[in-house]
Amino acid sequence: MLTVLLSTALLFPTVIGKNLHGDRFTLPEGFTGSINIVLVAFQREQQPEVDTWLPLVKELEAETPELVRYWELPTISSGYKWMSFIIDNGMRSGIPDSTARERTITLYIDRSPMLEALEIPNTEEIEVYVLDANGYVRWRDRGPRTDTGAAGLRSAVGELIRGDRE
Repeated sequence: MLTVLLSTALLFPTVIGKNLHGDRFTLPEGFTGSINIVLVAFQREQQPEVDTWLPLVKELEAETPELVRYWELPTISSGYKWMSFIIDNGMRSGIPDSTARERTITLYIDRSPMLEALEIPNTEEIEVYVLDANGYVRWRDRGPRTDTGAAGLRSAVGELIRGDRE
């Protein structure tokens, strides 16, 4: 478990994916918030970890919808790209909410450069990030939500909101 407000921010790497509506995104440029909360999962079995964060990230977005957006990034090895139609349809059928489908961007990529750029030690847990408008990681955590992680996320988002309004 890692919860940290970063003083020297990592830049979220450029990756390309499609949301569950089929719209193409180049990230981090395609993130539409001034403050973006990004949940990165690496394995299908990690969805319950993602789900622990969703009530909080939805709440934070609802508090300042003009600034905050949340995103889910299932990050799948490029070797499965040939199965993307089947995988994405499976996710689509499990996510009836249109907004959630819009915010779920599947990445079929060579994960190694992303893991290296974000200093991710392994894919055994999800990664949670707060990115500023330029795509820099301002805060991060790993794994399911904890009280400490929730407080850290709230604090990081609050700091960026204050900075954005000044």
